[in-house]
Amino acid sequence: KSTAALSIMGLLRQNRQIETTGDISFQGRNLLEMSNRDLRSVQGSKIAMIFQDPASSLNPVMRVGDQIAECIRTHSRLSAKEIDQQVIDALRRVGMPDPPV
Repeated sequence: KSTAALSIMGLLRQNRQIETTGDISFQGRNLLEMSNRDLRSVQGSKIAMIFQDPASSLNPVMRVGDQIAECIRTHSRLSAKEIDQQVIDALRRVGMPDPPV
């Protein structure tokens, strides 16, 4: 299951860890034939993966808010102020009562 999910996300082809054959279709497009740029436009905004191992999901030396902001910045064209607000809203949704900015 993990290898299939990593293939769908295009994470194996970037490191050439495994050769993938066949088709992986999403919204009528074959992900295997997409350029890296086109694939990045889909990753995170339309297709995402939540890794089971929390130690590999978040960088322990980086603030959680900064990591959330990095993801939003990568997949949107929001201003820094709008990104900060989205981070604060996300942290509140998971129960942080007064998230630092």
